[in-house]
Amino acid sequence: SNLTEAAAFLERWAEAREFGLFVRRVHTKNRAFFPVRVVLLGISRGKRVLLFDLVPHLREVPRSLPAELATFLEDPRRTFFGMDLKRGSARMAFEFDTVIRSVDFNVRAWPALRTSGGLYGMFNRFVSPDIDLWRPDNLETLSAQARHAYLQWAVARYFMTFHGPAADDWVITRSELFEAGPVYLRVKDAKHDWASAREEWVERKKERAAFSIMETLKLWRHRRPSPQAEAVEAADASGR
Repeated sequence: SNLTEAAAFLERWAEAREFGLFVRRVHTKNRAFFPVRVVLLGISRGKRVLLFDLVPHLREVPRSLPAELATFLEDPRRTFFGMDLKRGSARMAFEFDTVIRSVDFNVRAWPALRTSGGLYGMFNRFVSPDIDLWRPDNLETLSAQARHAYLQWAVARYFMTFHGPAADDWVITRSELFEAGPVYLRVKDAKHDWASAREEWVERKKERAAFSIMETLKLWRHRRPSPQAEAVEAADASGR
């Protein structure tokens, strides 16, 4: 979509609050021989899907999204749902300085969704194998990307209808975005302050490291022979 089409889509859904979303790299041809040229943003609501190529905006200095799109995505009243959305949200935060209120199906979501299994299989069933390819003049690849975007919304809509609204504590936190963000380039002079998120992320790393050490010690103590067994082994050794 171009900016005019994107603006029309955003205006149509100005009052809506929940959307499906994906942010993914796609390839023009064979990924082994051709560089990634497209970072695709897909927003879905109902049967409407917006596909928007972010790469032209990666070349801008400073990097930024069109104002209409950035305002739409950063509205705190809106929640975006999707598969593997933590990484996509981190890309938006650290490449485009755009922080999205997002729920990743694979991080925190409806318990029934997490325990039902087969979510990846369902996506693979309905999405063409060409999902990782991008040929904007080819209806098949356009349809594959559109189906992928639509499924983000369809899954969220189903569970909102039959299992209740999403909880506020499912939203990806700033520290989780920072954890997923180092692989992406930072925006210079970012409008968002990440100092507290970084501190929280560092503390979480320390806690995980301490927990890992404690688990290792427990395992070592469990495997270590008892004093009685050590005494018997020592007596056998002296007898030999």
